[in-house]
Amino acid sequence: MSNFIKFLALLSLAIGVRVYSKSSSHDDIKTQLLTACEDNERCVDAVNEKYDACFENAYTMGRRSRFNEDQFMKCMAE
Repeated sequence: MSNFIKFLALLSLAIGVRVYSKSSSHDDIKTQLLTACEDNERCVDAVNEKYDACFENAYTMGRRSRFNEDQFMKCMAE
């Protein structure tokens, strides 16, 4: 039973690290986009409106997490 609890703890830690990494990437990229928008309200509104959905479509969590920039930018441009 003790080995099972250790396994669950390690699994939880691994999942937590991946989720934290995704969240951190999400926030960093959004901050960069909003900084690039500067005072352009249309740009800021577009980022605030579309960002979450486009990020989810472009970010893949797996053995190696990946962010597809081309897919993300196409989604944001729609």
